[in-house]
Amino acid sequence: MTDRIIALWQAEERDAKGFAPAELERKARAFRRRIALRDAIEYAASALVAAIFVYYAWAARDWRMTAACALVIVGMAVVVRGLWSRRLTPLPAALGEASLRYHRDQLVRQRDALVSVWRWYIAPTIPGVIAFAAVVASIAAERTASDLAWLVMLPTLAFVFTVFYAIHRLNLRAARALQAEIDQLDRGCDEPDSPSAAVDTHR
Repeated sequence: MTDRIIALWQAEERDAKGFAPAELERKARAFRRRIALRDAIEYAASALVAAIFVYYAWAARDWRMTAACALVIVGMAVVVRGLWSRRLTPLPAALGEASLRYHRDQLVRQRDALVSVWRWYIAPTIPGVIAFAAVVASIAAERTASDLAWLVMLPTLAFVFTVFYAIHRLNLRAARALQAEIDQLDRGCDEPDSPSAAVDTHR
């Protein structure tokens, strides 16, 4: 979930001056297709990462590497489960107010997923990343008889955590874009279903 998601969310922003049933249904279906595409990419990427670490575990033939790779794969499974639990709900059968509530609810649902991405998307992968880097450094140190291998681990981890932080910040930015559309929907309604919640960047 990186900068491509920002473009995805921002593509949905419109001026909410009126809500024709057909337009609401079109918006909801288009939003659903975009989220489905994003989720499909995430699932495919997770499967690829899992396959790579299965290969690493098999090729290394070292119990430490097997354990580290298993931890990475478990982390990816937690991420996939979190993504699945935050998927969009089925489209409503009726148009009109039901479509408006549906579209707003899905925006809120995805906004909340973006705000909390550090908890369900980033955090589960951290133990595996640290364990894998430590095992690689340990094996390299044994084979080279040098402690310098451990120093190589530090910039690698620094880079990985910089990427994690960037993902977190980009998702907060995308969440603000979604919040702006939620506010637009609320301003276009005489009586919104519920007041839009401010984006909590500390979740």
